[in-house]
Amino acid sequence: MRGISNEEYRNSWFIKQAKWMKIRFTDNPLPSNVDIRQNKVLFTSWRDMPIGVLVHSKEIYENFKMYFEALWKASSP
Repeated sequence: MRGISNEEYRNSWFIKQAKWMKIRFTDNPLPSNVDIRQNKVLFTSWRDMPIGVLVHSKEIYENFKMYFEALWKASSP
């Protein structure tokens, strides 16, 4: 599993515990939590009241995957 996080979270407790993830960091603004997998995109907000929206769309999945891959290449380990 791979993830990209804002630089400000580099030393957070979650990042330190997530040894099972490859994580890179960026100064670019990121949308709220976004998970992409198998033609699905899950948008999650953990503020005030947690809420999630699951979109099942190959086209949206492919667009977010391209965005993730480009950001992954531009981010630092």
